[in-house]
Amino acid sequence: KKHQKKVVVVVVVGVVSMCCFVCGAWTGGQPWIRVGVSCSQWCPHTHQLVGAHCHPVSMDIDEGSSVSSGAEEQEKEQLGGVDSNAAVFLKMVRTVADIEDDSVAFHPECTHQIFGDDERIYGYINPRVNIYFASKSLLVYLSFTHEGLVKEEAKDRVDVLEKLTRENLGFFIGHDAPPVFARFTTDVGEFAREVEVATPSPGTVVHSFVDQDMRQVEILKVVHSDPSFRQLASALQTLAILFIDGASFIEVDDPNWNLFLVAERLEGESGPAHHIMGFTDVYGYFGYPDKVRMRISQFAVFPPFQRRGYGEQLLRSVYRLVLSSEEYMDLNVEDPGEDFERMRMVTEAKICQEGNVFNVGPDGVFPPWSKELCQEVVQKTKINRQHVRLCYEVLALISLQKSRDPEAMRQYRLSVKRRLYNQFLNIPDEEGHLQPILPAERKMRLQMAFEFIMKEYEKVIERVL
Repeated sequence: KKHQKKVVVVVVVGVVSMCCFVCGAWTGGQPWIRVGVSCSQWCPHTHQLVGAHCHPVSMDIDEGSSVSSGAEEQEKEQLGGVDSNAAVFLKMVRTVADIEDDSVAFHPECTHQIFGDDERIYGYINPRVNIYFASKSLLVYLSFTHEGLVKEEAKDRVDVLEKLTRENLGFFIGHDAPPVFARFTTDVGEFAREVEVATPSPGTVVHSFVDQDMRQVEILKVVHSDPSFRQLASALQTLAILFIDGASFIEVDDPNWNLFLVAERLEGESGPAHHIMGFTDVYGYFGYPDKVRMRISQFAVFPPFQRRGYGEQLLRSVYRLVLSSEEYMDLNVEDPGEDFERMRMVTEAKICQEGNVFNVGPDGVFPPWSKELCQEVVQKTKINRQHVRLCYEVLALISLQKSRDPEAMRQYRLSVKRRLYNQFLNIPDEEGHLQPILPAERKMRLQMAFEFIMKEYEKVIERVL
């Protein structure tokens, strides 16, 4: 008895209960243990605040024992840990009903900054980590449940809620990092009240549009001096590390940051409410000799709201900011991922096409590429030089596919390969020293690179046309 822990469960004679701890409703699910949450305050089935009038049976169980009769088989199945990406459930909660509605849940793409490089949770049977965001204010609700313990992994077992709520993530993201969740609660009743309360809309609306499902969507710009900036930016950093590999927390006290939100606008009794669906943060830094260069640091549209064109509209809004003043030199992106880079290419190609910035004639013929043409387009669009060249190649390829001119296509291939040529002059050896590439190998590598780029351009063209 000395090493036993008391766990509160509801039991029915002969079976382990599958009833709600609060109201006694039959859940139809597996028996579970909720950790760190006052379940007597909020009933997930009646969606009402209740007192501690439910009187479950209290029973003592050993630290290593399981609530389920099939514990031994489950322990064997889950030796080696559980995928933390699958165990973490995220929600952007708009209504109290969403708290218990798993149809609105989604999973992170990376959790190594919280649970380690192997992204595993050890020592628990069927662990579930709930990280729910109030979609207007971004208050976080945290809870952790499991169906028992894996005795063989006791030494690797961590207190999940403690890991999520301690001062910072330690060596995972640097010792000076802020808390993982700057503003959170483990009280589901408190969270429910936050979801229902009217929240002032942050920042200013810089763009508005109606999406394919007739939702009213707005892009909001939140400057550093806005009272809501710190709260929103801090919460969004946590979402960033769950979706952007290698993401780190920004310095929210630096006044050079701007925050852009994509949000659905819904009218309420107390005025409009904005439910956040994605964001990007943009940093201004010195551009020689007297300009400001803008750099996108983090950019994410959350999974339930993807494939609706929100990313393009968000990026275009940032470009409008950069084009709004002569003080801005151009727009760059910090370490872009593959999916973002493709979306960026599509957006920038459309911007160039819509403004005919390459001075394409009525016959569809593009002028020859030159440094002067590049500089002219940079000034018109604020797209950086490297991407101006890529936009030129994408749009020129569209024109060539229509004209089917074999000589023009040959010249196009030579132009792209000339751009790539310097990448294949040398290759690092086993010790990292650059060695010349033989002509035959260089030719082969150039052709392979050209074919790869053409496949990527075709993916971009499908979305540009």
